[in-house]
Amino acid sequence: MASLKEIRKRIGSVKKTKKITKAMNMVAAAKLRRTERKLMSLRPYADSLINLIQTINFHIITDHPFYKKREEGEPLYVFITSDKGLCGAFNSRIIKKSEELINNNPNSKVVLIGKKIKKHYDRHGYNYEKAYINIFDELNYNITKKISNYLADYFVENQNIQEVIFVFNRFKNSIVSKVTTEKFLPRKEEEKEISEEKKEEMRKIYITEPDIKTMLTYSINEYLEAEAYRISLESLASEHGARMAAMDAATDNANDMIENLTKEANRKRQAEITTEINEIVGGANALEG
Repeated sequence: MASLKEIRKRIGSVKKTKKITKAMNMVAAAKLRRTERKLMSLRPYADSLINLIQTINFHIITDHPFYKKREEGEPLYVFITSDKGLCGAFNSRIIKKSEELINNNPNSKVVLIGKKIKKHYDRHGYNYEKAYINIFDELNYNITKKISNYLADYFVENQNIQEVIFVFNRFKNSIVSKVTTEKFLPRKEEEKEISEEKKEEMRKIYITEPDIKTMLTYSINEYLEAEAYRISLESLASEHGARMAAMDAATDNANDMIENLTKEANRKRQAEITTEINEIVGGANALEG
């Protein structure tokens, strides 16, 4: 049985751990708020691009390769995890989903984003086309633009790729995120419910520079880049939320452990006091006798 000194030492150690987990929770909360703001600010830009693409498609019949559906071929999966741990089941859910998808389609190709999924694939000797790591500390539009351009070029150059699919944790709130598969390429027509007023606006003749087909290509590329950035931000926000929850649970566990150890220390101290009193009384009785 542990001595009183050892118990007190353990209490001190747990208190130090509690300070760390509480600080990590606060840091994750601050990062989550910052990531949420980036997500919100991206939406108007993406909506504007959709409106532009809709307007262009209203005037021309496009045969753009990003819209051509391929009847045969294999999927290219893009799996996103974090670069760091201490975020509960955030990474393990994606790894489990990747195993499931690859087992169902062994010929599929894979691109990895995040150090955790790369370590898993390297450890098991699995093949992948490309891996991106250490991007989430300073995640920005230029980083995901490179990923988007690589995926777009890979899709165009490899006719055996039927579709490009992102697999990531979609952010719902600071507590809930969901493993999601989302098609990146080929695009379906970016259609929303178009009102008659909007159609009337789209019927206007526009003079464009460069030509309208070049503008369509540029707009689609910009939209894909925005989508890659949005998906990465969703995953990052989910990571921060998962880390907040994990650190909150760790802090609660530390509190419970401190409470139990304090009770144990009090019992131990009480037992020692009782023993000392018994020894004093016994000594006094012996002297009187």
